[in-house]
Amino acid sequence: MDRTAYHKGIISVLLTGFVIALLLLSGPVTALTVSVTQPNNADKGNDVSFSITNEISDPDLLPIQYTDLIITGPNGFSKICRINNDGTDDCADVDITVSSSPTITYASGSQYGFDANLGSGYNLGNGFGYQGGGTGTITYDIVWHTPSTLEDGTYNANADVFAQGSTSSHTFSSSAKSFSISTASGGSGGGGGSSGGTNTEFRNRDNVVEPVTTPAPIEPAVEESLPTVPTEPAKENKEENQGNQVTGAVIVDLVKQNPIITLIVLLIILLLIGYGIYWLRK
Repeated sequence: MDRTAYHKGIISVLLTGFVIALLLLSGPVTALTVSVTQPNNADKGNDVSFSITNEISDPDLLPIQYTDLIITGPNGFSKICRINNDGTDDCADVDITVSSSPTITYASGSQYGFDANLGSGYNLGNGFGYQGGGTGTITYDIVWHTPSTLEDGTYNANADVFAQGSTSSHTFSSSAKSFSISTASGGSGGGGGSSGGTNTEFRNRDNVVEPVTTPAPIEPAVEESLPTVPTEPAKENKEENQGNQVTGAVIVDLVKQNPIITLIVLLIILLLIGYGIYWLRK
């Protein structure tokens, strides 16, 4: 066999291997990102507002059971509020409104999630779960009515999203965001002077005290709720299975999320293989 043809065949095989390596190393697009927006600083007794966002991208199908809001602070302060998928929670001083993008659906199939923070995919079984329809978001808008007994200092808020599949579970976590709670500086100043004007109460000429009428609180608008969840047996309180990291799912993610690029790469690979076979036989 011609040595030149042999060398050309070797080069063709090497180029093919190089393209395949690039395909594998490119990895999947972020499939699930859990994030917390920046909470506002507040005086104790006032409201702190922020949001938790779950961004889901195909091909994930996530059997989300609940989301834990975790707030920590000075001297061991810790507050955990369990948020159900419908936005209800177990904290009396926290108001939550849940909304989702139109692409979010609740479907059945292979339960899978790629943890963006850990860089690993997890097979959770088969059954129902949330999917993004491309890329979709589930958002929990949170208002914490802080008690006046809080200590001054720096507090942190983060979220844990617990997914329980038919065979295993995984917790997807966000990074923490810091905010400050402090004591209000100075008072509001009483109503000195007896000029007969309006103070916290109205006094008429006969010195009869008439209470000030407080307007009724405004009910917040109801936002779009998550898709209706079919009835399933509860599968909570199982230990997490951290040994389900998926290696082959990397290729599956890439193929599903980049079909055109994958097709082009495969055509290049076939051409290179054919070119190599041609020169090897020549």
